[in-house]
Amino acid sequence: MRCAVWAALTADYVEDPEAEEAYRLAFVYFVGVAEGETGMALDKLLTPAFVEREGRNMEDLDRLCAPLMAEMGNRLSQLGSELERYGDSKPAE
Repeated sequence: MRCAVWAALTADYVEDPEAEEAYRLAFVYFVGVAEGETGMALDKLLTPAFVEREGRNMEDLDRLCAPLMAEMGNRLSQLGSELERYGDSKPAE
């Protein structure tokens, strides 16, 4: 959930619309991971106190979360390429 806070707060500060969208998508990804791992809903995990506390550690969160976001992006790009190849090899109907 720490990376969800990082992604949400970072999205609020970037000026590039594409980067903002990437951070917002990362937020959704990190929330899904946290909910899946804990079985708890977003409102129980992402409390104002948690956001405030974690928001004070953005440099640490950047070191932790930026590589995870990049890894997720790489996996999605690879999947997209594989799906494209599959679509290209599928016979036309």
